[in-house]
Amino acid sequence: MHLVNSERVINQKVAEDLNLSSVIVVDDLLRDLRVKSRGVYVPSSMTGTNVKVFVPLRQEYELPSKAHLAEDRAFLIDLANPAQEGVLLKPLGYHLFKYTSEI
Repeated sequence: MHLVNSERVINQKVAEDLNLSSVIVVDDLLRDLRVKSRGVYVPSSMTGTNVKVFVPLRQEYELPSKAHLAEDRAFLIDLANPAQEGVLLKPLGYHLFKYTSEI
């Protein structure tokens, strides 16, 4: 099976391997930072920008403010409320999904 658009053909295995390598890198990064929490999906209505995933640093957490969620930062640290600290990521595959949905 191939992913097809008007410009390129991408082999499904290559697309899966590219995505898998990104997942492994993020997993390794979070493990090395000793982050054990699961990510929380944050819709664009809450970020004011794009869909994001918030991975809290603590088990007891609060979602950061809309202003913090809208920032172009991966690490939300040194916040006034430590319960809102964590890693803020765009979901893996989001850009590919957005690209293909615009074709």
